[in-house]
Amino acid sequence: MSRDLVFEIGTEELPAGSIPVFLRALKENAISSLSKERLNFKSVKTFGTPRRLILLVEELSETQEDLVEEIRGPARRVAFDAQGHPTQAAIGFARSRGVRVEDLIVKKTEQGEYVFAVKRHRGRTTIDVLRELLPSLIFSLPLPKSMRWKGNIRFLRPIRWLLALYGDEVVEFKLENLKSGRKTRGHRFMGASEIEVSDVNEFFSELEKQFVVFDPDKRRRIIEEGVKKFQKEVGGREFLDEDLLEENVFLTEYPIPVRGSFREEFLKLPSEVLVMVMKVNQKYFPVYSDDGKLLPYFVAVSNNRASLMDGIVEGYERVLEARFEDADFYFKKDLEIPLEKRVPLLKGVIFLEKIGTMYEKMERIRALSIDINSKLGSPVSSELVSRTAYLAKADLVTDMVSEFPELQGVMGREYALRFGEDKEVALGIYEHYLPRFSGDDLPKTWTGVIVGIADKIDNIVSCFMAGLSPSGSQDPYALRRQARAINEIIWYRELPLSLEDLVSRSIELLRAPASVKDEVMDFFKARLKNQLREKGFSHKVVEAAMASDWSRPLDLLKRASVLEGFLEDESFKAFASAFVRVVNILRGVEVEGEVDEKLLVEEAEKALYRSFSELRERTELLFLKGEYEEFIRSLFGLTGVINSFFDNVLVMAPDEDLKLNRLKLLRAIRDHVERVGMISLLAG
Repeated sequence: MSRDLVFEIGTEELPAGSIPVFLRALKENAISSLSKERLNFKSVKTFGTPRRLILLVEELSETQEDLVEEIRGPARRVAFDAQGHPTQAAIGFARSRGVRVEDLIVKKTEQGEYVFAVKRHRGRTTIDVLRELLPSLIFSLPLPKSMRWKGNIRFLRPIRWLLALYGDEVVEFKLENLKSGRKTRGHRFMGASEIEVSDVNEFFSELEKQFVVFDPDKRRRIIEEGVKKFQKEVGGREFLDEDLLEENVFLTEYPIPVRGSFREEFLKLPSEVLVMVMKVNQKYFPVYSDDGKLLPYFVAVSNNRASLMDGIVEGYERVLEARFEDADFYFKKDLEIPLEKRVPLLKGVIFLEKIGTMYEKMERIRALSIDINSKLGSPVSSELVSRTAYLAKADLVTDMVSEFPELQGVMGREYALRFGEDKEVALGIYEHYLPRFSGDDLPKTWTGVIVGIADKIDNIVSCFMAGLSPSGSQDPYALRRQARAINEIIWYRELPLSLEDLVSRSIELLRAPASVKDEVMDFFKARLKNQLREKGFSHKVVEAAMASDWSRPLDLLKRASVLEGFLEDESFKAFASAFVRVVNILRGVEVEGEVDEKLLVEEAEKALYRSFSELRERTELLFLKGEYEEFIRSLFGLTGVINSFFDNVLVMAPDEDLKLNRLKLLRAIRDHVERVGMISLLAG
């Protein structure tokens, strides 16, 4: 027999971003806990709104499965004497496990015959298990931060009610003074403040009657259809910002999309300003024309169905226009002072405690940007790079960015253009922040690329120097994202840059301790490993490629791509197997110096020396030019002579000079080959 279980945690309004995280964790933890308790079920589902988290377990068995536990004891030869009588070891083991000695059984294992105590545990009723399991589920949810309420209970927001029904039976438990029961609540404004339900089915039907759309997928469809409908009505194209859609889904229990408008004169402001105010401040959906221009309309999502929705729309419009008027005021006020005259004001803005001001950061970025431009062969004039870096942070001291921090870079670009700066400079000011999030655009201008890399390197090294490196899941300064962005930019633009060179120069500019460099390089190494795996490279290829010089991301990516392509090549497999013999015999051996040709006495070692000497001369240029596929293919000619060498030559000869000379030859081969990667890891 089985019944459905519903468990509702009723709260004060939860932050929209936390609800999907809670629902995933609630489902995963419930599946894990129920399985651990030997409770069978058909499916587990979760639903949620700002005021409630709901767990539904369908066809949950009414009792646990019985458990037969076999506990291994001493070996048979220890447990029983020659006559088969139990020894003190067997008697003591049986007593410690609460079974009779005559009930011990003997079983064969891989280690031999052992005695086992067999204990049978009768399953408890599900309702008894749930009284302990459900409270534990509440406290298993991941809390980025929490508040204490009602004694020692901590949760992200205060818990106001708990409904727990197994079929039509209440699962009774207490949290401080809060008791579980069969009462729930409707929509805060349109529903009943308290509803008593008889069973699981009535619970869900009553929520719908009380204006609670408990299923996030259903709310998503309602919002999506409404937004697209209103966009079409005003001649706009269908466009949905997924992040904004997700946020609105979890801001509402009963979503009602409505359309509003604003005065066309506000369209004179930069579109990013208007969109940011609509999306970030008001959670409204902007409306665009077919050619991508912003239209003077928006779609909002109400969480309340009023008798006159026009009043709600007017309220939305009034609030939005007030925000736009503020933005218009700040914009005009900012245009009174040229952007370059704001740069000295950065001396009064702290970048990081212990590190210094934004002005000092600007100077470091400018120096590093000029160096990067030079290393790249000056794809853009140093004057433009220097100017971009000089102005890159100037908009931080404008009124607009002070009020709307999300517009940093955007306003720098707009003001730079208004004050007649070169377009490359203006775009670079904006693009040096890119990418701002996963999936965001990468910079397209050289000024954006160069200043962006310099800025991110400075951010990372500065934070490590200040003791603000990421720890576990905590990364408040988004250093992981910035390190990943540097690598992605290098790959996208095919830049022959060395992370070690960039970090070293940044360390020098910051006058940071030498130990910081090692920490930062280890940090970059971890990011590169993850990014290569995400690109589809196998674990062993990533390890092989990174065993050589990994500090040049572009070169690393090329070598990984070539190695991955050779994995199924039979000639490569044969060479890798032969090369393993070279690596294995050199493990733990330190040998220096060049091979002495006069000490080559066996024909097989002479043949290997000749083949390798000719190959090294012929392939050196291939390696330097980065033609790694041809470089590796050339190695296949060594397969036979390496195997012949090991089959016919005693490397560890009694004669010390002969032994060292042979090891020198093998070391030279290993060092030449492993510049492209630790190929021995790819054998087999």
